[in-house]
Amino acid sequence: MGETEEIRPVSISGFIAYLMLSLVYMGIRGPDKHKLSYFLNCNFSFVNESHVKIFLELDCQNAFKIIEFSKIGSVRSVIFHSKTPMENFKQIALEVFETGLQNIDATNNDRQFHTIDEWAKTITDIPFNDLITVPFKEELSLLIINQYFARFQWKTPFERRYIRKGTFTDIDSETENIELMRKTEYMKYFCDHNLKASIVYLPLHVDGIHAVVVVPFEDNDVLTVLNGMNALTLDYWLRNYKLQRIDLYLPKFTLSNIFSLKDFLEFHGLNFLFNKNGADLSFLIKNGAYLNDFIHASAIKINESGSYLSSSTEEPYRLPPSFRDTPVIASNPFIFYLYNSTDNLVLHLSVVTHLT
Repeated sequence: MGETEEIRPVSISGFIAYLMLSLVYMGIRGPDKHKLSYFLNCNFSFVNESHVKIFLELDCQNAFKIIEFSKIGSVRSVIFHSKTPMENFKQIALEVFETGLQNIDATNNDRQFHTIDEWAKTITDIPFNDLITVPFKEELSLLIINQYFARFQWKTPFERRYIRKGTFTDIDSETENIELMRKTEYMKYFCDHNLKASIVYLPLHVDGIHAVVVVPFEDNDVLTVLNGMNALTLDYWLRNYKLQRIDLYLPKFTLSNIFSLKDFLEFHGLNFLFNKNGADLSFLIKNGAYLNDFIHASAIKINESGSYLSSSTEEPYRLPPSFRDTPVIASNPFIFYLYNSTDNLVLHLSVVTHLT
């Protein structure tokens, strides 16, 4: 990431991106199939240090299906195509990846926008407007869109009556007055002195899945921590945590992103997917095709109850204050990810540089 590049909040599921690339892999024939296979097998020695690299590196799995994400959220995926798809591929996409294929005009931008907007309207839970804002200059061959959001319930909600006033200083050093949710209980906790961060595991209502809050030390920052994270780091944290009394303060936050993964994938060697004369996708489209874009629309909204849930009226039991409590206060940018600890699988990742 360049020093002049704007640093904005990130909300993404590398798990879903990985599954969709796995589906594309099934549509390729020839030598480029091996290149994509190499990428999907997670050899990331060529990936430079960037906060974006995490989104795939943490989610390199090949034995899971979309249903895994359904434990913590909802997802709709579609492949728009302007030529006739192969029937075998359509069946695999729908039955294995829960991804529909839909016809779209190859050249008329107005018709393209209309088709995409009509598809988006069928998703009423968390509507995203303007999934595509820039007309395609070239003939539209294939367009992948993943639209998803995190919806889950805490195993025990935060205590509404113990919400306190506080401040949050964002990545641009701008400070705003906020309300901090509070939870005091025994939690899985790890203090990483090498990465200079506190890690707290919050159990969800679904067994085996936690929300993990990673709060940098005061003399550290979120991007430094993020660049030091990989799958081995997450596994190390999980194997070395301690059950400890934690006094956690976490701000409510809402992140909603619509972004293209095309530049990222091209930068890391998958440009053949987006080239007219690149990969042979004739297992997907009868006479071959190429990707125009790979769009993700992602959202998460954290409150006392979980994500995209009404605030709870339940007031859970709270441990009385103690000098033995370890305070963890997320009053600066932090990392928040949804983690299947049984399979060492990150289902969704948020980099909270701003609260909205």
